[in-house]
Order: sequence, then structure tokens, then C-alpha cells
Amino acid sequence: MEETAHSAYGWSLHEYGFTDCNDERLTKRGVDIGAKFLQHPQQSIPQSCGDWASTKATYRFFDNKKVKSTKMLEAHQRQMLKRAAKCRTLLYLHDTSALNLSGIKKMQGKGSIGGGTSTGLFLHPGLIVDPKGGIPVGLGSFELYARDEKTRDPEYKKKAAKLPVTEKESGRWIRAITRGAQILQDKHIVFISDRESDIFEVFREVKRVGQDAIIRTKQNRLLEEIDPRGEKHKLFDKILEGEIITTYETEVPIDHHRTRKAILTIRKATVTLLPSLRQKGQEGITVTVLNVMEENPPEEYKKEPIHWRLTTTLPVTNTEEAKTVVLWYIYRWRIERFFFTLKTGAFNVEKLQFETFERFEKALTMYAIAACRIIFTQYYEREHPLDDAATIFSMDEITMLCLKTNKDEPYRMTVHEAVVATAKLGGYLARKNDGPPGIKALWIGFQTLNNLVDGMLLGKKLQFKN
Repeated sequence: MEETAHSAYGWSLHEYGFTDCNDERLTKRGVDIGAKFLQHPQQSIPQSCGDWASTKATYRFFDNKKVKSTKMLEAHQRQMLKRAAKCRTLLYLHDTSALNLSGIKKMQGKGSIGGGTSTGLFLHPGLIVDPKGGIPVGLGSFELYARDEKTRDPEYKKKAAKLPVTEKESGRWIRAITRGAQILQDKHIVFISDRESDIFEVFREVKRVGQDAIIRTKQNRLLEEIDPRGEKHKLFDKILEGEIITTYETEVPIDHHRTRKAILTIRKATVTLLPSLRQKGQEGITVTVLNVMEENPPEEYKKEPIHWRLTTTLPVTNTEEAKTVVLWYIYRWRIERFFFTLKTGAFNVEKLQFETFERFEKALTMYAIAACRIIFTQYYEREHPLDDAATIFSMDEITMLCLKTNKDEPYRMTVHEAVVATAKLGGYLARKNDGPPGIKALWIGFQTLNNLVDGMLLGKKLQFKN
């Protein structure tokens, strides 16, 4: 296959080829492994490698102390910055997902998850997204950790309320912001996260690094203002009284893959977030809170209508700015798509067989970078369907897809045509009323396409020899 940035090997060379392992052979091995992971997304490491010698070499690679997940990530981020070079503003989506590793009995370094009934690890990545169309371009941060067992102790929970956030598990939200600001120094960053991150210190860190945030509001805070009863106003009451900025129809997520239409009404209020006793002596932070509500939902969604309270440090002075905040929050579901791709959609990282935290972290980092490439392809096709397929496919892949779809060369295949043709190889039917191809169909299709291209190239070699 051609060694372009769009073939599996070429992409792997592009993303991992500059990993600093202090050993050129290790870097080359990492490129080979990354290509195999991408070519065989739903297979185990032995299945991806194909033989025992290659499998053994792969496990030795992850066991080597010269190989570090931070170095892999740094190499990927250099390429990510090139992809995002033209973006003045970038969205930084971060969230936490539990990895259930109960089936890996021998693995060291795990902790409790799911209320203590299972064991595993927690992953908190930062997915960087181009706000123009919501196309993911790479990872800004990647934190893997085990929950400290002392956090389950009732006595510790009493003491924890007085501890700084940075000394607790919730400090991960702040670390992601700090890291993101370091990586994207010349960019305007909007950090986007869900209700668990609605913490005063998170807003303070965003202000400290000179960036912005959109966070779904969880806490019904007391405000400085006094209501007609002579009591302090509560946040949720305040925003319901806010001015209506607009009512409009848009697509909203049902889950990380499906959407539906909804008519949303946006109300706005400007408030000052007050520090708690834990942050005594600090200044309040002035923010805008949007109450985004589906006031007359369709019958099938009456039990769960859209109602988002979004706190943002961005200016909201008109209808378009309010709609932009809502749209960028909707892009938050891209990180749910990333987790799905990593855990079940394309890869099965919860089934990786490693005996130590360090080895698992290295493999997971490599799979996470590959997952970024997968969702990049999916969302790029949605936003740029008429672009030349050569933007994200190699010429050998396009040649094979033309053969499979009975199109005579030279034929200018579009990104949309190439993605649909690839997904068909993975079982996608492409009927009139079918939605866009899903992750599984697309990447089973890519695996089949890679095998077909490999066969085509071997055939050419055989023909040349004869």
C-alpha cells in the first residue's frame, strides 16, 4: 500500500514516526504496530499481528521502558497542530469514562469502578475539535488513572470536602485545562464539559489560562442578588426569569450517533459565581448562563425533553452568539463517539491482555490515537462529502473502490462515494432511508479494503516477476 498519510501504514508513520524512543528500531516497530491496529480494529493483538513472532515483538515493545505513552502522544500532537494550523479557535472536549477490566485477573494497578462491584481504570482524554463542522483533529491530553481506594472510606469523604480540588479525583478537570493551554498556546480554546465539571475552581483555572469554557450546569448556586422574599436568589430561578434571546429549530443528539429535530428556546442571565468557604477570599467570576429548553417537545420525547443549563465565559450579546454556544455544546457528543469507538465500536480495549498498568497505558494510547483517525474520517465525510477522495484515502484504496463499484478509471471519486463504498464492504446496505454509515460498518469495511489492496499489490508484484 502507498505510504501516504491516508493509507494505514502511511497514517501510522505520520502519527507515530516521530515518537522519541531513543532507538530508531523501536520507533519503526511502533509504526508497524499502529498500522496493524488500524488495519484490524476489532481483532485482538495476536490476531492483528498474524503470527507468534510478531505478537511477541509487539508485547516486548509495550514492555520496553524506552517506550513511553507521553512520547507517543507528543508525536501525535505535533501532527494534530499541523491539521489545526488554520483554526484560530479550537474546542477542547473532555470527559471521563470507566474501563471495565474485571476480566483481566492478573493485571496490576487496577482500582474499583461502578460503585466497587467491578475493577478497572478511568480514562480522561481531551479531544480537540475544529468548530467549523465539529471535525475531531486529535488528542490534547490523555490521563489514565485508578481510583484511590481510600475515597470509599466514609471518614475520608468527610475530610475530602475541605481538601483543594487539585488533591482530589476531580482535579482531573483542572489538569486537562492546564495541559490544553500548554499544547495550544497560540489558539483560542473553548473547554467544553458536562455537569461533573461544574466546579468553581474549574472556571477559575479557565480564567487563569486566559481561555473560555462551556460547562453544563449542575449546581443550583446561591447568588448575591436578593429575591422579593429577602432571600438570596438561586441560580435556576434566576435563569428562568432571563430574557428570551431566540426560539429556533435545530438538530439535537439522542445519543452519540443519532439525532433528532427540536425547537429550542434560549433564555439568558448574567450572574457572578461566588467562591465557597473552601475558596474563601477569592473573587467571584462573572459568567453567562443560558437556559436551553424544548418547551413543546414531540409526544415521544415529552418524558425527556431537552433542558440544558449552560454556563459560559464566552460573550453572548446576540442571537448568533447564543446559538453558537449551544452548537458547540452539542459537539460535546463527539467525545462520547470517541469512547464508543475505543471501547466497542472499532476497538475492544477492555479486552486487552496486559499484566501491568504501564503496558496497558502504552497500548491504550496507541489505540486512542487510532480512534481519532477513525472518527476524523467519519465526521470529515459528513462535512466535506464532495471533496476529492484522495483527501483521506490512498490512491491504491481509490483504485480498488473504483473496481468494486464498477467505475472506470480515471474517475474522480468523492469522499462521500469512497466512504459509502468502504462501508458497504463492512455490511452497510446504503438503502434510501438508511442513515450515514456507522463506526462498525465503516471499519470492518476498511479492514476488508486493506486486505483487497494488499492482494492487489501482491498480484502486481507477481505479475512484474513473471
